[in-house]
Amino acid sequence: MARDGAMLIADTLRRRGLRDNVEMHLFTPESQPMTVAGPALGDAVKQMLADRNVFFHPLHKLTTVETATRELVFEGKDSFKYDWFAAIPPHRGPRLAREAGLTNEAGRVPVNRATLQTQYENV
Repeated sequence: MARDGAMLIADTLRRRGLRDNVEMHLFTPESQPMTVAGPALGDAVKQMLADRNVFFHPLHKLTTVETATRELVFEGKDSFKYDWFAAIPPHRGPRLAREAGLTNEAGRVPVNRATLQTQYENV
């Protein structure tokens, strides 16, 4: 969802004639946008971001936001200074589903793509 927000913000700034004054960066812990959709779609989204001059930074897991110094701190990566910051929390299944062991390592409930059926009946 962050990628959608980045593109919407970039387009809004462009329409208002402000886009050239703003440097935008998108950081994500994922290796590519929309990993579940596969590399072809991920590459297409990366190109859409690049077309809007949004710098894409994969494999950046945010650990701390230092508001006093306006700095983003990432796990095992260099920190990044910012002027304005927006964050979207990690998407994962509900805590009850995680605690019941219904989720995968990504914290999501795996389903059959064609039927949306889980590995358990009536769930």
